[in-house]
Amino acid sequence: TPNRCRDVQFQIWDIQVDMQSPKRDVILKSTSQPALRTHTKRDDVRMLDVHLREVQLELGHLEVSVTGALMDQARLLRRNLTVGMGGLTFEQVLARAKGGIHLSNPQPPSASSKLVVNKLVVGDAKVDVWCQLHIPDAHYLPKSLRDTIQVFSLGATRLDIKGAQVRLSHQALFKSRPAEGNTSIVFSKVWDHYLPLVKTCWRSLLQ
Repeated sequence: TPNRCRDVQFQIWDIQVDMQSPKRDVILKSTSQPALRTHTKRDDVRMLDVHLREVQLELGHLEVSVTGALMDQARLLRRNLTVGMGGLTFEQVLARAKGGIHLSNPQPPSASSKLVVNKLVVGDAKVDVWCQLHIPDAHYLPKSLRDTIQVFSLGATRLDIKGAQVRLSHQALFKSRPAEGNTSIVFSKVWDHYLPLVKTCWRSLLQ
């Protein structure tokens, strides 16, 4: 548009994500079309920061399989894709120790871009869940969620759910205060909003 704003509509008709190792499993599959529809309104595209005035997400009916093997593979993938996860090598440490930090980095670092989401609207979601987890080893889940699962499963250490349906109602986030930061920070704010709803869903599944 003339004021350099941009409206983008995007959709994915079908989704299927498979895990091949250590065992084959369909971990995500859409059973209605479209599987995902998004509409974003972005302010001045020439700005360094990405200002999203509004983001709308609509999800189709999904099936999800969550296992310990899947979570192990997800953590491994995240570690392999994270830049600089291993830190500095010993040779790099020695090289930097020989002089001041201003000598090894004479130029100031370039400014980083941040994401600003002023409003996020997520439509009703319906998910069929298959789940096999050993709760004491599920450290990738928040402790409060693990405690909730163990209380409502009467102390059982293994969680086994077959085809339970979870419904999440329409949600509007960040209306009073925008979410700002890198993608991980914004995602964590979304997770913080949804965590109480996820706990409620787990209680309903286990009762």
